[in-house]
Amino acid sequence: MITTGNNRWQDDELSPDLTPLLDIIFIVMVFLLLTASVKIKSLNVDLPQTETQILQTTSADPITINLLASEPHWALDGNQQKSWEAFS
Repeated sequence: MITTGNNRWQDDELSPDLTPLLDIIFIVMVFLLLTASVKIKSLNVDLPQTETQILQTTSADPITINLLASEPHWALDGNQQKSWEAFS
């Protein structure tokens, strides 16, 4: 049976182009294969030893410095200072 060119073009128009889909599937497969076999490696680190086992603690009383928009501009622990010299 002899077929004409019109039938061939009509068949091609009905089937979707799967090339972009296959490209994406291949890229995702390669990505998953490369990342799935990664082993987490770690090294043992020799930490320095202290001579004394007493840890130094910091003071629990924080110092609060306030910078204000209006006069006086400086305050230390809520005590407003009139000038920079008094503040420092």
